[in-house]
Amino acid sequence: MESGCGKTSMNVQGDRLSNLPDDLIHKILSLVGIKLSVQTSALSSRWRYLWTSLPCLNFSSEDFKSLAKFSKFVTHVLSCRNNQIEVSSAKLSFHVYIDSQAFVKRILDYVISHNVKQLTVSCLPYMCAIELPLSLFSSQSLEHLTIAGHSSVSSVILTSTWELTSLTTLHIEYITFSDEVTAKDTGIFSKCANLKKLVLKVCSMAGSNGVDICHPGLSNLTLENGTLSTNVINVVAPQLKDLTVRNWRGLHLISAPELVSLRFEGLQSQWLKFSSYVFCSLENVDLCIIKECHYKPNKPDAHTIFDLLQQLHSVKYLTLNLEIFELLSPLMELISYQPSPFVNLKSLKVYPGDLLVKVLETIPAEVKKYLLDGSPSATFTEVSYEEMRALKSAESALNCMEELGVMLEKEKANIKTNIAHLDRVMTPVESQEPNMHEQDKMQINAWAILIQIYSCWKVLSDQIKDGKAKTFGIISNLCHIEELLTKLPASKSAQIETSFSRLYTEADVVMNAIMNSMKIQFDEKQSRLKEMKYAESALNYMVELREMLEHEKANMETNIAYMDRVMTPMECHEPNMHEQDKMQISKKMRNQIDSCWKDLRAQIEHGKSKTSDIISWLCRIEGLLTKLPESKGDQIEKSFSRLCTEADTVMNNIIDCVKIQSEEKRSRLSIYCHDLAMAVKPSF
Repeated sequence: MESGCGKTSMNVQGDRLSNLPDDLIHKILSLVGIKLSVQTSALSSRWRYLWTSLPCLNFSSEDFKSLAKFSKFVTHVLSCRNNQIEVSSAKLSFHVYIDSQAFVKRILDYVISHNVKQLTVSCLPYMCAIELPLSLFSSQSLEHLTIAGHSSVSSVILTSTWELTSLTTLHIEYITFSDEVTAKDTGIFSKCANLKKLVLKVCSMAGSNGVDICHPGLSNLTLENGTLSTNVINVVAPQLKDLTVRNWRGLHLISAPELVSLRFEGLQSQWLKFSSYVFCSLENVDLCIIKECHYKPNKPDAHTIFDLLQQLHSVKYLTLNLEIFELLSPLMELISYQPSPFVNLKSLKVYPGDLLVKVLETIPAEVKKYLLDGSPSATFTEVSYEEMRALKSAESALNCMEELGVMLEKEKANIKTNIAHLDRVMTPVESQEPNMHEQDKMQINAWAILIQIYSCWKVLSDQIKDGKAKTFGIISNLCHIEELLTKLPASKSAQIETSFSRLYTEADVVMNAIMNSMKIQFDEKQSRLKEMKYAESALNYMVELREMLEHEKANMETNIAYMDRVMTPMECHEPNMHEQDKMQISKKMRNQIDSCWKDLRAQIEHGKSKTSDIISWLCRIEGLLTKLPESKGDQIEKSFSRLCTEADTVMNNIIDCVKIQSEEKRSRLSIYCHDLAMAVKPSF
């Protein structure tokens, strides 16, 4: 009764999911990737073609064991997809070695021809350098573009001119720009008329002495970990509001009169220079300048930092690291006589940038006076090393919690469909030759089932490893977050503890769901393995029985001649033969009669044994077929029916053969007995 209620509940849930509108199902499927989306076609007729109209395509070679399988899958998706549906977003992740530019080009050309608006291309390790197709840089529909290479190789080389008229957001990582592109006088991105946000991370400019980023509409720019060495990057952006520069080598010449927010982090040798001293809209500035090892502060560098602070005098919220004040130490006397230019300052925050080495315990009085005297009402906050470590730990904990939350959401989205995706349907192998011998067909089917058994075991093993890795990953993240929380003071840990507690509960639910999913899959695979083992055994028995029947049919015509030894009766040529000779003849005749009876019994036992073996094999096969589900039993039933008919014919032939041999033996025995009687008859 409980089982029935459970099934009803599951059916209701299944109906609710299937009854959702297509666009909502598409949003759900976009979270799990295109491979799992395609596999949902096995759920029901409602789901069979839903994936073909997905507006979001997410291809990842990580889901496949080889490039060949990945390429075959991509070809299938692109050929079966509804071409009337545009592609709103696409993600391409290459985790394997790509030796074909055409393969990458085929995917990109498809999504671009279907007016893709958001595109992410990730070229991860083990790739040779690839050159993106020209069509990518002339798309009229693309609004958001992310191109990411990898630190181990310069996996993507950009050589084309950018003419993306609709592009508003561009994010580039681990990319090499050719010298041909960087040499453009108008700047790399000048023809992207609507570009608002640009992020460049770990990019190199091949053979370039510098690069220009000139754009009249750019409002947000991030430069991180650039490899320009001592080269110059020149930014001309009249509408730039938000500028972030982190560890980008070289000299930065900035023309951005409308700047609102500035974040700079780098060594003392990585300088910012602004073309204007007037920033009417400047509100937030965060400077973190770290000195290199064995570096000794000097007046030229100190003047550079001092001039930068003078340029930023209109700032409202200023954040500085303590190392800056050590770098300014050669100018302390000059600073002590300088009036404070920070007349708009509302807040000054000072914190240690390097938590490993203490340089100063507090801000020097001269610098504090220089920064705060122009705004007496400004608040001053000084963060200690201990507080900074606590903040870093809190930030790390929150980041880990966010990553774990994303992992749990993704896992919850996958759990409901994992069984259907991973439980592959066993498909019988059909003979390619219509006139193939029945025995060959059964051998092929038996071999196919054996392969499926091995495959089933491997899938089960992979699922167990995957479940173990996922639960261990979740537990490891929880332990790491908990360790970070123990480093926080009670006041800060209490703020995060509530969120962590909810996350912990959610993680426990997900891990239990993973275990339950694995148990369901294990039970299903165990049942399937039993079915396939029964099917394999039945087919193997059928093959062996057929070989026995073929052998028996081949021997049937010659068995009588081989087993029926010719017996020549001894006749008494001498009617008055001596009594001793008659006794010898009588003895030989009796031996022949005994041998004849023995042969007859052996033939009967042999025939009985053969028919019993055939019947036993048939009963054994029939017993195995009864253990199979109806769908799989039907696949073998036709061959078994033909085998039964053939076995019946062979058994009838065996009985007929024994009958013929029995009749001949009886006739011979009659002759032998008569001859024996005549041989021993006394002569009077």
